[in-house]
Amino acid sequence: MKSRCSIFFFSILILAFNQNGCVSSPTEMEPKTVQVLDLICADDYLQDMLEKLPDGETLVLENREYCITESLWISEKENITLKGQENTSIVSNNLDYAILYLTDTKNLVIDGIKMKHKTPPEPEEYCSEAVIRTQLVENIVIKNSELNGSGRYGVELYRSKNVIIENNKIHNNSNAAFRFIADNNFNSEKLLMSNIVIRKNHIYNNPRLIDTDWPDDLLSTFLTMEKNNIDP
Repeated sequence: MKSRCSIFFFSILILAFNQNGCVSSPTEMEPKTVQVLDLICADDYLQDMLEKLPDGETLVLENREYCITESLWISEKENITLKGQENTSIVSNNLDYAILYLTDTKNLVIDGIKMKHKTPPEPEEYCSEAVIRTQLVENIVIKNSELNGSGRYGVELYRSKNVIIENNKIHNNSNAAFRFIADNNFNSEKLLMSNIVIRKNHIYNNPRLIDTDWPDDLLSTFLTMEKNNIDP
């Protein structure tokens, strides 16, 4: 049974844009609000909103903390944005699940969201999953966010192309800030990872910067790191 979070209201604001990036009518500028009482965490409600979000739209989360107990999945989406406000945060009470799992998705922006697992209550406990995991994604931007450990990795990437991670705080992860998962076949002509750019982040208090099975000569063909502020 899921652990019970405190009773709260939350709102989801969906901003609909037309193909030119403009709001198509004045009525569409009004936020669509969903209010929920007596929640057992926010998993089902957030997941339902993500699944119903049409391609080409932006989902703006309310300026509050959301409690979850399972991974939130963004799958088979194109041209969407998940946006937070100044104090929007997602906190997972389950150390065995990633907070956000991105798969089979193109042209996604994650902007301005704080994410973390709960702090393990006992010294021998640790988190077995990343804060964000990606698989089979293209053209992904993660920016202006905070990936605050108790996660095994800040971002874990597998078969991902054209990913930009910029202007984030990435800290207190139990293994490393980033993990790049390799395929068994290190064929440089058939790389399934390409153009990963990590720049202008504040990265601190992680045991290592990177965990990977990729050989250094191949890692350097798809990874660019620049202008990061990296502290021990």
